[in-house]
Amino acid sequence: MDLDAGLLQRDKEKEQASEQRSGNLREVRRQAEDGSSEQFPSLRQTVIAAKRERLKKEASSEQSEELTSTPISKATSRVLRQAWLHLIDSFGLTFIWINIHAFLHLVLGDKIFCKLGHEWADLAPTSLNSAPGLKEAQQRASKIESMGVGLVDLIIILVLLGIVFVFYIIMHPYEVGFKILGDILKSWGVSWLA
Repeated sequence: MDLDAGLLQRDKEKEQASEQRSGNLREVRRQAEDGSSEQFPSLRQTVIAAKRERLKKEASSEQSEELTSTPISKATSRVLRQAWLHLIDSFGLTFIWINIHAFLHLVLGDKIFCKLGHEWADLAPTSLNSAPGLKEAQQRASKIESMGVGLVDLIIILVLLGIVFVFYIIMHPYEVGFKILGDILKSWGVSWLA
């Protein structure tokens, strides 16, 4: 009987220890759900906290990037502003720099050459740098300036092609004249110099 009593006693001790562990686990879970225990947060709480930290770091890094621009970026931005301001009195020659700036922005990025339209943001007071309206204004100015540069580039290309065509006609008047006359006669159904 001693053996049976010893086994029963050991089984009771195991059950009590198991009940105590499960009670402790329930208590820790209840505290974690209430938020009163920071010792054992749940996986969900850990993931949410990590995500919040990451978002805070990203927001602070974006704000710091917006607020701090490199001195070379400020200098190239100032040169771009001056190119726009002196476009008319330079007879359009500063447009060459505007195109070079746009190309170098694509090649080297924002750290050195700002986007078209963002050069005017340096004139805003520093208190407005974090304002959402400034970002929207920069995006609109960027779209307008990019479309304007593209349109002016297209017009310049068409003018240059027209000039080349005029010079070709001047250099080869008979060849162009005979070609045009031949095309007109062909359209009328007359064979030209069979």
